Amino acid sequence: MKNKFSIITVVKNDKNNILTTLNSVKNQNYSNYEHLVLDGNSNDGTSSIIKNNLSKKIKYFRQKDKNLYNAINKGISKSKGDYVMLLHSGDLFYNSKVIKNINMSLCKNEDF
Repeated sequence: MKNKFSIITVVKNDKNNILTTLNSVKNQNYSNYEHLVLDGNSNDGTSSIIKNNLSKKIKYFRQKDKNLYNAINKGISKSKGDYVMLLHSGDLFYNSKVIKNINMSLCKNEDF
């Protein structure tokens, strides 16, 4: 079974690291995911980097939030996946098989 994953990335003013995170998600070899990027109105060029790397998989939201947790909750409410993952700006997946491996574990009813 191919579960759908929602990956939420919260960012504000992190132009030096956001591309690393976007590429880490884009390079996953599992295709049934959506990537929700919530930008808290960055003013350092972060939003330009995100806009230049948009794809069909990325849902980009640029709006003021109260704090990190408020932005995460907004992302969760907008997510359409069976499972939600948090991958903040500057974070990356260990390798290109992370989501695929998690999905395989879920299909085997393993605990994690």
